[in-house]
Amino acid sequence: ASRGQLANTAMLTGEEMTIDLRLAALTRRGQLTDLNIIGQAATCSSGNDRAVKVRTDCSQIFVDGSESEPADAVDITVSSNGLEGRVQFRSWIPELPVQVSSSVDTVHPVKDWRLPSDGCSQVFQPATVSVKATFHR
Repeated sequence: ASRGQLANTAMLTGEEMTIDLRLAALTRRGQLTDLNIIGQAATCSSGNDRAVKVRTDCSQIFVDGSESEPADAVDITVSSNGLEGRVQFRSWIPELPVQVSSSVDTVHPVKDWRLPSDGCSQVFQPATVSVKATFHR
């Protein structure tokens, strides 16, 4: 069975990552109904919120950086009008520490160059910084 996947970069950036969740139901007559459009009440829960979280209103699946473990298959359970469905997500987390490298060993200030629009902040020479992380599940 197919499953969604999340590479949890929120653990590195501190910025929440989200995936919008679309809910649909197949009626007995074979019609597909978009539950998000008709405002159908639904609740959602994660089978492992240490790996993947879900908004209780079912609007999004998310990671916020507080997760403590990867998971091969987290069940997201959706309940509506006595019916229940599940979708699985695989969660990848970075191995820490990450590898950081720079094109120069020391970044020096540029003499007599300040940014007046930013409170006269000192300008520094440019450098390329690379960050490499290995993700595992």
